[in-house]
Amino acid sequence: MDSIPRRQPDLDGGFASILTRATARFNCVVASLRLGPPMSRSLAALGMLVIIAVTPGWAAEATGSPAKTTQRTAPLQVVPPETHPVTITAEGKRTVITLHGGRGIGRTTIRRNRENWPATVVVRAQLGGLESLTVSAGQVKISASVLSHSGHPTLAHLWKNGQEGPPLKPSSPYWLEIRRLDAKGQPVSSLPPQGGCFEVTLPQKLLDQAATLELHWIDFYR
Repeated sequence: MDSIPRRQPDLDGGFASILTRATARFNCVVASLRLGPPMSRSLAALGMLVIIAVTPGWAAEATGSPAKTTQRTAPLQVVPPETHPVTITAEGKRTVITLHGGRGIGRTTIRRNRENWPATVVVRAQLGGLESLTVSAGQVKISASVLSHSGHPTLAHLWKNGQEGPPLKPSSPYWLEIRRLDAKGQPVSSLPPQGGCFEVTLPQKLLDQAATLELHWIDFYR
């Protein structure tokens, strides 16, 4: 059989035009093989499946329009039972776990659905205070508190195998970065005002400990 030179498809006529020309070329190949009618029909049917499968990719490459892809599994999920309103969203390169206000006291368990945690995981607590936050992964736990007085400093301790360690410092790989934001996402020096939140960036060192996270929080001690 003579070889048929491969050309990039001309997309001026759109997808339908591409499919028509590709089908015509394939039929010429089948005819040149001089096969019997049953074999020709079978080979033609197989060729149509191949053409339909690859043509959208050609069109996407030439026009700059992305071909449709299957929705990927969400990177994280809330493990039932859900005891508190929690949502998980993607914001650029960050995956955000939002703890909605509610009664100010709650807990939740988050599980990753992939081999690794996202590059950046942020907990956004829509609370007016954060006198207690614990984040556990396996046998490692970080307990933190944003004081409701004295300039609202962040205090944090690391626990391993049930034993409390010394206070964490910002230089520690387990340090929780906690920002206080207003309703527009701007940093504030006070506790978050109405509509604001605490934004906590979880350390990768903690995420590497397990496939699930347990979060417990209290806005203000009663």
